[in-house]
Amino acid sequence: MSTAPAEAASATLVWRPQTPGDSAFEAALFAAVTRQRLGLPEALLPQALIDAQFRSRCDTYVALHGGADRWILVLEGVPVGQLILEERPDDLFIVDIALLPQVQGRRLGRQVMAQVQARARASGRPIAAHVAAGNLACQAMCRASGMTLEGPLGEAQLSIRWTAEGAA
Repeated sequence: MSTAPAEAASATLVWRPQTPGDSAFEAALFAAVTRQRLGLPEALLPQALIDAQFRSRCDTYVALHGGADRWILVLEGVPVGQLILEERPDDLFIVDIALLPQVQGRRLGRQVMAQVQARARASGRPIAAHVAAGNLACQAMCRASGMTLEGPLGEAQLSIRWTAEGAA
């Protein structure tokens, strides 16, 4: 597992390694973000469906990105998000970034991206990620962080990339 980055300029958002004790937070984060993305009230999106989607996502991430580092994003001592980052030989691949809806819009995603960019720059590798085509907020955050669209991946996702000057 990699080490957490030095604290960024605001110094309040930190990464810590995810532990088995974080599973309830991870499930609650997934539920909150899923409900927000779909725009459905809790009554119209049964917990059993959310739980099944969460288990499926976890299984998929383990199958495709089993070696990725899993970080809990902590703001003022409180878990507010998650970063799953796979350090591959040719790039750093952002598997997932998620922030609780109540802390979104505070530029925390950009802070995480700046920290990942510092890590990429230090290793001489670019950053790659796949973003849902309908996730306009994430796309905007990626563009604001200097990432560029490489193109569509099928109908549901976009490939994005960031390369520091002098990096591969």
